[in-house]
Amino acid sequence: MRKSALIPVLIAALLIGLPVFAQNATPTATPTATPADLLPFPLSAPTDAQIAAARDCSLTEETINSFSTLGAPVVGTPMFEAACSIAHHVLSLAALRRSDDAPTDLEMELLRQIATLNPALLLRNELLIPYFHEVELVGLPEGLNQAVMDAVIEYSFVGLGTYVAYDIHITDADTDHPAVSGSAEIHTDFTPGTSEPEHTLPDTVDPALVQALPASLTDLVPVSNEVSLIVCYDLYPDWTVTLTLADDTLVTVRSHESNVIGVGGPIQTMIDGQRYVQYSSRFVLTTADLLEALGLGLGDTPAYTCGRTDDTLLALAYP
Repeated sequence: MRKSALIPVLIAALLIGLPVFAQNATPTATPTATPADLLPFPLSAPTDAQIAAARDCSLTEETINSFSTLGAPVVGTPMFEAACSIAHHVLSLAALRRSDDAPTDLEMELLRQIATLNPALLLRNELLIPYFHEVELVGLPEGLNQAVMDAVIEYSFVGLGTYVAYDIHITDADTDHPAVSGSAEIHTDFTPGTSEPEHTLPDTVDPALVQALPASLTDLVPVSNEVSLIVCYDLYPDWTVTLTLADDTLVTVRSHESNVIGVGGPIQTMIDGQRYVQYSSRFVLTTADLLEALGLGLGDTPAYTCGRTDDTLLALAYP
């Protein structure tokens, strides 16, 4: 499976009965923000009142289209109402541009304002569909700006009659020649009694690919609960990646079997006792680059189906 085949775009966009913003068949280049543009990590965890306001914000096509008459929030507007009004503004801008155009600088600035005023609102489907993986919001956690010593990548993919299962261990990752070990099973036929030889892993890998992993954990949005949202059948990617950093910090990143993102996810992690969900697929795609260097793909399926779900990321993240 090519990374571009299961793009980091919400499959749920086709399922949730909302005005759907058409998406590309291949991912567009993500706008690059400078560190000065990004909000500092961490975003404040939303309060109960912010979560309720995120649920209550009316983001219908009618209210979005009426933004031009409503105008921007005035000074002194309560921050919950201001965040909802800004959401109307940014979605009205999204509706004006072609789906294969990158978000404008103004859209990115408005998204960062929403993240500051009410980060729970970012997980509304109406905002996720046009902006997930398309904007850079939050900078890298300071504690992740250090070398990776060891990495463990556990990845599986089950498709229609196919599956892969990887358990990759990389040690001495801060040297010129990291040591690679583990196993990689690749099966293209579930016929009983058939098997394929296990993939032979190389002895080493480019250390830059390993060191890129923690640097890709930007855009973390606080949540109160782990998210597992399965909306498709015969399309089951699952990630667990554990990094040991130079100060012995362990960073564990999981997708919890979610497949609302085609390449798996959104991924989640915990830092200083707070759960976070990544507002992009940057970590997954960076990890996929490392697997590709080891001669490993993400798995493949000849067909899959997706269905409607009443669950949303917002409801699961803040139950």
